[in-house]
Amino acid sequence: MITRTIKSNFSGSVLVLGLIGISLASGGSAFAEDVISREAPDPLDVGLVNVFANGNGCPGGLQPGQVTLSDDAGALLVDFGLMGAVSGANQPITDSRRVCSVAIQINAPVGWTYRISEAGFLYGARVPEGAVGNIKIETWIQGIGTGSDSDQLSIEGPVAKSDGAQLTFPDSPFVPCSEVRQLNFRNALWVPFGETFSRVRFQSPVAYHIEWKKCDTGS
Repeated sequence: MITRTIKSNFSGSVLVLGLIGISLASGGSAFAEDVISREAPDPLDVGLVNVFANGNGCPGGLQPGQVTLSDDAGALLVDFGLMGAVSGANQPITDSRRVCSVAIQINAPVGWTYRISEAGFLYGARVPEGAVGNIKIETWIQGIGTGSDSDQLSIEGPVAKSDGAQLTFPDSPFVPCSEVRQLNFRNALWVPFGETFSRVRFQSPVAYHIEWKKCDTGS
């Protein structure tokens, strides 16, 4: 797992999520790169089925339309609304940590396989001095024992801002060719529990980049 710590003197970023048409420009350095697949199947041949979600970050599950594919099938887009973690006076401890686990089956066309390589999103954070707000995403594939990978963004206070981030999953494996497997994500946001107000939340859908690859002959 890689942990990125963003301190309060970070002047801002430019996040370009071409896959979902979202951009945030505020000057400073950048969390941006071209993440669109160079090789991909016909998007009309790719489908989503069997979407499940649970956790205190999505207590009612995810409604139709909250989980979609980008037009080029280069990203899985999950809209968690304003899912976030918050603490402060009169806030129960359960509000300081929010988790939503999502399970999805992507139907890939014959001759193609895929993996999840990155996740991009916009977020908002208000974190007091001495505290840290966190966003962590873990991804794994059903039935692959070594198929888990995760990345984490840690935001050190004092800070109050909206920004963008990309988490990467370099060890995420490809789904075995010609097999149907369930893709899993665990999305967690948390802040320290206490009397001082703290908050971190998603401010856009999360775009999970799908890296496509042709199967080897005979796979």
